[in-house]
Amino acid sequence: MFLLTPQRSVQVEGAATYSWSNGSTGPSITVSPSNNTSYTVTGTSGSCSGSDVANVNIGSALNVSVNSATICSGGSATLTASGAATYSWSNGSTGPSITVSPSNNTSYTVSGTSGSCSGSDVANVTIGSALNVSVNSATICSGGSATLTASGATTYSWSNGSTGPSITVSPSNNTSYTVTGTSGSCSGSDVANVTIGSALNVSVNSATICSGGSATLTASGATTYSWSNGSTGPSITVSPSNNTSYTVTGTSGSCSGSDVANVTIGSALNVSVNSATICSGGSATLTASGATTYSWSTGATTSSITVSPTSTTSYTVTGASGNCSGSDVANVTIGSALNISVNSATICSGGSATLTASGATTYSWSNGSTGPSITVSPSNNTSYTVTGASGSCSGSDVANVNIGSALNVSVNSATICSGGSATLTASGATTYSWSNGSTGPSITVSPSNNTSYTVTGASGSCYGADIANVTIGSALNVSVNSAAICSGGTATLTASGATTYSWSNGSTGPSITVSPSNNTSYTVTGASGSCYGADIAYVTIGSSLNVSVNSANICSGGTATLIASGASDYSWSNGSTGSSITVSPSNNTSYTVTGSSNGCSGSDIAYVNVGSSLNVSVNSTSICPGENATLIASGASSYLWSTGDTGPSITVSPSSNTSYTVTGSSNDCSGTDIAYVNLGSLNISVNSATICAGETATLMANGASSYQWSTGDITSGILTSPMTDTSYIVTGTSAGCTGTATAVVTVNAKPNGSVNPNVSIITGNSTSLLASGGAIYNWSPSTALSCTNCAEPIASPTEDTQYCVEITSSEGCRDTACTTVSVEPKEIKCVEVFVPTAFSPNGDGVNDVAQVFGNCIVTMRFLIFDRWGEKVFEGSSIKDTWDGNLRGEPMNTAVFVYYLKATLVNGEHVSLKGNITLVR
Repeated sequence: MFLLTPQRSVQVEGAATYSWSNGSTGPSITVSPSNNTSYTVTGTSGSCSGSDVANVNIGSALNVSVNSATICSGGSATLTASGAATYSWSNGSTGPSITVSPSNNTSYTVSGTSGSCSGSDVANVTIGSALNVSVNSATICSGGSATLTASGATTYSWSNGSTGPSITVSPSNNTSYTVTGTSGSCSGSDVANVTIGSALNVSVNSATICSGGSATLTASGATTYSWSNGSTGPSITVSPSNNTSYTVTGTSGSCSGSDVANVTIGSALNVSVNSATICSGGSATLTASGATTYSWSTGATTSSITVSPTSTTSYTVTGASGNCSGSDVANVTIGSALNISVNSATICSGGSATLTASGATTYSWSNGSTGPSITVSPSNNTSYTVTGASGSCSGSDVANVNIGSALNVSVNSATICSGGSATLTASGATTYSWSNGSTGPSITVSPSNNTSYTVTGASGSCYGADIANVTIGSALNVSVNSAAICSGGTATLTASGATTYSWSNGSTGPSITVSPSNNTSYTVTGASGSCYGADIAYVTIGSSLNVSVNSANICSGGTATLIASGASDYSWSNGSTGSSITVSPSNNTSYTVTGSSNGCSGSDIAYVNVGSSLNVSVNSTSICPGENATLIASGASSYLWSTGDTGPSITVSPSSNTSYTVTGSSNDCSGTDIAYVNLGSLNISVNSATICAGETATLMANGASSYQWSTGDITSGILTSPMTDTSYIVTGTSAGCTGTATAVVTVNAKPNGSVNPNVSIITGNSTSLLASGGAIYNWSPSTALSCTNCAEPIASPTEDTQYCVEITSSEGCRDTACTTVSVEPKEIKCVEVFVPTAFSPNGDGVNDVAQVFGNCIVTMRFLIFDRWGEKVFEGSSIKDTWDGNLRGEPMNTAVFVYYLKATLVNGEHVSLKGNITLVR
């Protein structure tokens, strides 16, 4: 879509030749419609063509903008407009820029024109009266001088009669200097405080040296220096034999200060080195500190070494600085995987369990927690996995937390031989009580008969019990494997479950190797102490291998390859040998293969079936009416279609849904498949839109060459301005295919914005402006408003002013409302501006703060300093008061100096200086 004012050139690309709906040809046309108009272009390249629509809309408004400005009385401002070709100003001027010098706040309206379109904007020129003049303060020593430099104006006048931006002063007492700066008709003032000080902040370093060494002491903070050892200059080098203090006194002009350097004698360096734990094959970097040079037990001489020991190893490092030295040992421990362990727990319903892992440096739990311990209160039996890491090593363990009203106490049972003993260990509780009177988790028993032992466990208020059975027996559970071998082969038989073994063939030991010629059994007897047990191994002689061969399906005249497996040598029923044969039977035929390995053999049968069907396939498709579809078959050598065509592909153009059958042949095999050609529709898409009431939405359809809207429009895009939510249906057509889509235009209501009625105030007073009906507010002009983006700003104009607010709803819709604040003059009787000479912050409500009094103060600066020149308070409003505290702490009774500069509503300037006493 194009917005034209008033003439537009439309250009297209993507084809070789073009034809326009207005009769033009070529890629570009220039049009000057008087109304919104659509132009359709059809492009052609060879036998291919395509179309698109250009929408030319007529607009009426330009986005003209102009700057505003603030000037001093008598000054000038340049206002520059942009966004149009020609301009006309409300003061009669033409051109994009004007220079104006109003005596009051003035608005200038500029109207811009481009062709038949126009627009306007308003520039506000505001008159100001005060400059922001600033000057530095300084602290000097008695007899010294300070340079005070003012900024923010063109010319300056000082309270000591000087002019120019800078003055150099040498007061004998704390003194304030007021500078007044002027630029044109604007002026402003500031106060510089010069404070007299008496002491320098001199500092010097201390040092620790080894016996016989030396230290360099360097002082700072002054111009000249005198040391307690008679030296002068900022630095001295000393070599004391004992701990010694050196005092330095520094002087700058008439100011001086001192500091003390302590030189301590030491004998050994504090050399330290890290230890490390690594995984097997890893490396560790050991870094020593505390000295200048280093010597390692490995022979290295750097501060850091990297080692890769194969076992836990210690490395000694010796460090030296001058004639001082010291040593430390680094231990590198080898681990392969960390042995992480964590406790499990059984809790009662509603209880909690603390799970504590060990064996690593850092931990990560399956519930997202970190740290070695977690406390959990699951409502069901739950497992918690903890993964621990130390360096590059890691390991895991699982803690199980079980819920019960009764504890899951468990204890092992045992079978012992006569005279033996068994250790029974219970778990699942905190304390235990056994039926034989014992306590503790484990007991050792030696019953002479089969005996049961009951253990009861308790944890808090939960209990549980289990029974351990100790059985007296004389037989061990001895087991041995059996085996099947071919004739002449061997088998290894291995027994387990005892300490010593005796075989029926006279052998001893847990394993024997046998090679029987017939099926044979071997008995093994095992013994452990006084207990015995036996088992039988069976060795079976076999003659059959598991030989297998594939089967195949072929067409008449085709071949199949049969491959056998499972043996070393093969013999086929057709006389062939080898693991594979290739056959070409004319009828269904079976082939037997016999395989042999050593003395074992086996057989299998392969079946070759001769068939007549091929796997022929063809594609299906969907087209629009009048279009062509190409059907391609595969899977055969020659083809015959139900249309009578031959060849692998055909092109069809049915007028209704149609199926096409193709039969393919290869040698004597054939197969068929069916292709389906369905007539379909276009996939039309269109955008929806959301607008505010009174606005216009653009709806654009895609996917067709021509369109018909429910509004009657026949272009791809339409402009619509509904008053309520409305649906629009568009039908698209291309080469006989059609499709529809629906666009929904959602209309959001404009906010019902309102503002308070016009109001009058007395000069110097304020009033509240109240807007409502929206979510966002933007006031203009900003002159004398406490805020411009709030619903209820405070307005304090000095002349009649109209304030307008743009009210925006949460949906982004806007409305505007205006109100006027009229300013009525009044006679103001100003009382004397003064500061009380004392105050007592005791909380009695009388004279609790230091403050300024006066009813006509417009601007002010109120400063309070202590007797050393430190600023303890600064205020810029008559509402600002000092409570006698500095940095949150109450100050003691003392006399302070104050400075006050104020401007009154009648333009009068007031400067006051004096003492004020804080009484505690």
